[in-house]
This record gives sequence, structure tokens and C-alpha cells, in this order.
Amino acid sequence: MEISEFQTKIEQLQYELNIENQRGGLKDAAKVERLEAQIAELTAELEKPEVDPVIARGEEEIALFGVPLGAYFATIADHVAVRSVVIPAFRQLINEKKDLEDGYHKLSESSEAESQRLNEVIEARDTEIATLKAALYESKLQAEDNASKRDNVYSELLEAKKTIDELNAKIAASTVTKEQIRTNLDGAAVVKKVKRVIYDVVYMGKWNEKFTAKYADTDESFEDYTLYKDTKYQEVQAEEAATFRTEFLAKQEQERNHEDMAQHSSVEDEPVTVPAFRDEDTNSATSGVDQADASSEVAGSSVEKRLEALELAVFGSVRDAA
Repeated sequence: MEISEFQTKIEQLQYELNIENQRGGLKDAAKVERLEAQIAELTAELEKPEVDPVIARGEEEIALFGVPLGAYFATIADHVAVRSVVIPAFRQLINEKKDLEDGYHKLSESSEAESQRLNEVIEARDTEIATLKAALYESKLQAEDNASKRDNVYSELLEAKKTIDELNAKIAASTVTKEQIRTNLDGAAVVKKVKRVIYDVVYMGKWNEKFTAKYADTDESFEDYTLYKDTKYQEVQAEEAATFRTEFLAKQEQERNHEDMAQHSSVEDEPVTVPAFRDEDTNSATSGVDQADASSEVAGSSVEKRLEALELAVFGSVRDAA
């Protein structure tokens, strides 16, 4: 290769190197390294001392083909003619091969970068999928737990309803023959003692499952489950509760009066022991009468009245039976 050709080639490679370096972070490091190596090689060749062109051509052919081509030609002209065609073509093939290799490396690096990006995207999607699967599993467990709790509550409600129905049936059976209890207040309706009347209801618990209230008649506080509120109790306002309280006190007073009357009647109905009477002679009777005082006469009159009452009670009942 002539000196001018070396210089032209060096300038061309230097131009490509400058273009590649101007790309900054996007430059192809492998290409830059290859261009620098070629420039250094050509510069070293250019700076070599002048050699015999025949020897130079032989070295070049050995470097390219492994053997010198001059041995295959009869004349130097044929050698030079073939060489002028083969060497440039071969070098062009070498350059095209290098370009292909460079393109392959770029494509490989680009594919590797794209593959890395796709892998990262796939990993992110896998993480999202795993998170969604875990959330779905937790939701499924929660749904199953809620369904189990719902079934248990439903079963408890059925049992409670069954118990309430049985209690209502017992209450209805026990109150069929009972007389209705009337209030002592004017214009009050007849009340059947099936439900306890309550007031001042306050609900408690997280789901208002319990409540506290007061009995309207006794004004006592109590606590019970909300489930039984409408089946066991009748709620009224605070001002209405006073009516039931008054009625309850009146009923207690009436019961006390009945007890007092019953005790008094039992005292009056106690049997009376009548002293035995015996006949005495006239003289004794006469002296007894003479000695009787006013108090004895009054006592005898009282005894005679009680005897008459006893005879009336005994013989009157016997006559009625006959």
C-alpha cells in the first residue's frame, strides 16, 4: 500500500473515530477500540522504514492468505494483475465481515438490553400477580369465615325463634283459663299479664346485642338480650310508666287489705267453747239467782247470743242439706 493510501485510510478511520466519540455515553466502546487499533497499526506501518515492494507484497499476502501468491504465477505482471484485483476484493470482504460482526455485536447488545428490560417488566408483573393472588386468597378466607359466622348466627336465630315459640305457647296455655286483670284507674283498658312493661331502654354492646331498662311497675333496673326484647317485654314511654307504677302499688295495697280481712275472718271463725250446764235444785237456783250481779247477767246474755249463732249455723246448714 502506498504512503498516500496509508494516510487516506488513517484519515478515514480517524474521522469514524471522532464521529463515534461525539456520541458520548451512547458510543460503541468496541468499535472505538477497534478503530484506535487500526489507526495505531496503520500509523506503525506508515512509520516503518522503506522496504522492498516485492518483500512487502509477499508479507502482506502471507498475512492475508498464509502463503505468497507470486509462486502461483509465471510472470510478475500476472502476479501484479491478479493481486490488484484479489487484494482489494479480499480486503473488502474482510471489512464487510468486520461490519457484520460489529452489527451483530450491536444487535446482540441491543437485544441483551431489551431482554433485560423485558425481564424486569416480567418480574414486576410476577410480583403484582403474586400480590393479587395473596389478596385473593385472604379475601377467600375472609369470605369463608363470614359465611361460617352467618350460618352460625342463622342457626342461633332459628334456635332462639324455636325457644321463643315454645315459651309463647307455654304462656298462651298458662293464660287461657286465667281471668283478665283490670286496672284500678278510670278508663284503663283490660291488661293481660303476658309481657312485662318496661321503659328507659338503653342499648349496649358492639352490635346493640344487649339492653338495659326498668320495669314500669316496680321501677327495678335489669339487663337482657335485644333478641328477646319484643317477645318478652312491652316498651312504653317514661310518662306512661308512672301509670303502671301506680297500678302496681294499688294492687299491693289491695292484696294487703285482703290478707288483713282474711286474718280477721279466721279469728272470728274460731270455735267457741260453751261451758256445760247442770240442773240444780230450786233452792240452789234461787240462791244462785239472788247472788248474781249485773256483770254476770251481761255475760250470760252474750253467751246466749253466741249459742244462738252457733245453733243457727249448725242446724241451719243441716236443714239446708235436708
